[in-house]
Amino acid sequence: MKDIFKNKYSIIVLVCIIVAIGIIVVSVCFSIKKSNDSDVNTKNYSKYEKEIINIGREYYEKEYYPLIDNPKEMLKEYKEFGIKMDLEILNNYKKFSDNTTKYLVDNNCNYQISKVIIKPKSNYKVKSYDIDINLECSK
Repeated sequence: MKDIFKNKYSIIVLVCIIVAIGIIVVSVCFSIKKSNDSDVNTKNYSKYEKEIINIGREYYEKEYYPLIDNPKEMLKEYKEFGIKMDLEILNNYKKFSDNTTKYLVDNNCNYQISKVIIKPKSNYKVKSYDIDINLECSK
């Protein structure tokens, strides 16, 4: 009879340990995914700002970053202040949708002063950065 209780106790402890490990693994995975998630999805950007940020992301990853000979040396200079890309450069790279263009015109946004800002992170990999937008509009 003691063996049954001893085995039940062992099984209960084992199940509790497995559940605890599962909770920890899920929590860690969720926090990693959340930290890897773009700020675009977590901040309160308009759909127009999200489009511009995504074009800035594409431009940085496909055009700008590949031209850098020594990313670690060059990008550490921009870690604090960021690489600023104005809307004119981004719109020449890939045209904004008609709705986004209308939004920018309606709000009298300045294409030269408004910027998408890329702040490289310490490992200086192509997808390792924070991204933000600063629209300068007079409306």
